[in-house]
Amino acid sequence: MGCGASNIDSGLTIKLTNRLRDASIFLSGEQVECTVHFDSKLYDPDVEIKEAYIELVGQVGYTTSSIVTAYNHTGSAQTITYTDHRIPFFCERYEFYSESASEKSMTLSQFAMANKWTYKFTLPDELPSSLPPVGYRSSHPYIEYFIRMVLELKNWYQNDIRNSIPLIIYPRINLQNELQRPIEIERTNRKHIHIRINIAQSVIFPGIPFIIHYNLENPNRSTVQAIIVQLCQNHDMGTCGHYHTLIFDTDMLDGNDFKGEHLHNKFELTLPTHYLAPTSSYKFGLISGLTQRNPASVTYELIIDVKVSGLFNDFTLKCPIIMGVELNDERPPSYASAMNLR
Repeated sequence: MGCGASNIDSGLTIKLTNRLRDASIFLSGEQVECTVHFDSKLYDPDVEIKEAYIELVGQVGYTTSSIVTAYNHTGSAQTITYTDHRIPFFCERYEFYSESASEKSMTLSQFAMANKWTYKFTLPDELPSSLPPVGYRSSHPYIEYFIRMVLELKNWYQNDIRNSIPLIIYPRINLQNELQRPIEIERTNRKHIHIRINIAQSVIFPGIPFIIHYNLENPNRSTVQAIIVQLCQNHDMGTCGHYHTLIFDTDMLDGNDFKGEHLHNKFELTLPTHYLAPTSSYKFGLISGLTQRNPASVTYELIIDVKVSGLFNDFTLKCPIIMGVELNDERPPSYASAMNLR
């Protein structure tokens, strides 16, 4: 499914035809093109269609749970019931056939005679970023996009024929100014240990290394046990609260204690190669608690924890950092020019 083609169990096959990247990933404002093929051999060819359409859908999903307690002669037992919720916020649909708008009926065999269809969707310039579920049956909302083809059959006792393919959609962001802005943070603890962190730019990208330069002053020769760097992703979704994901956690001292007075060093970090949602914010309309007062946002934070022997000597530095979309030679020219990288 994630490779850009749907399964064919239903006889409907959906395939993306203009992928610019390795996976089914698109930026807002881009065009999504797909082909649909229907194999009617799995069905009675004379079955009539009520409606046939294809749509690109964006929706917020989340799961709620309830506990039901039942009593009998052996005691009580609790059952947890889960309910999945889907709230669409975007839908673009093309109708191939509608019984109410046509004078002639259409059968599955007639529909299949066209063999293959091509559809094009143009994404709006502003969309919230795809966000996967944070866990199985999680109550924290997620955002998903998919293309769905549906053949609604005329007889009520026959199951509709449908298939879908997932998409990952990220907002298009202008990072021209941010790429030139370095990060510099510093702090001193009660033992007069001072650390200064420098990063050449405030934007990082999945799979691309970035270098942290650090300068440690330790005049009392205290034992510095670790300098741990963490990258955290933060989701905020409407009134549903905050969710924190740890992307990586590593010790820049590599497990070695430091007892000297001065340490000047650099540490290269590489982000995971899988796609990470870029830093972004989106204001929903008035739908089920996801209001404009509480937008859906994705932010990242770099956290430096300095571990020092003794009580109350540890200290922490934090700074926001921006996640961009993965850079490659196949990205759209408009995006490349906005990034000022060519």
